[in-house]
Amino acid sequence: MLAGLAACMLQTPAAAQPKPVFLRSTCVKANPGAGPEFEKLHADTIHKLAQYRIKQGAMLRYALSRAVLPSGEQAECDYMVSFSYSGFPAEITPESTAKNMKAAGVAMAFDAYAAKNRSLARPIATRLFLLRAEAGAISAGNYIHINRKKINNQQQWLKLETEIWKPLQEARVAGGQLSGWAS
Repeated sequence: MLAGLAACMLQTPAAAQPKPVFLRSTCVKANPGAGPEFEKLHADTIHKLAQYRIKQGAMLRYALSRAVLPSGEQAECDYMVSFSYSGFPAEITPESTAKNMKAAGVAMAFDAYAAKNRSLARPIATRLFLLRAEAGAISAGNYIHINRKKINNQQQWLKLETEIWKPLQEARVAGGQLSGWAS
């Protein structure tokens, strides 16, 4: 009986921990002059799909971000298409996306969407990030600044982000100087 109680006590804290938040982000380069049509396509399809998936609990957030600086041919990305998940994201297949698009009330079939999307833009890179600290939230229409860094000592970096930067950014959010921050 004592062994059973000890095992139960060991499992309780692990079960109480929140799931990690993952961010899947795709850098997209639009074809010349195709930006507005790309944005409309996403508003008519992926935005509706994301709203449905958020309501279903399969996703936390969605964002389509347009690059302001740098811009032009030398810019790595014209757009970032980002999805946040509680826990490691499930595999996304054409079949599951088609099913979810239909359930979300998207008028366009998946194959037509995929062909139209390919005609307007191309993916440059897809990255998966594990968010370690957050403060506030970014709203539609806000500007974001992305710093990508290579970390040599992950434990020291995590300590810096959670013990120094997070409280500082929370104070900035509370003071109205910042909408949101994530690391």
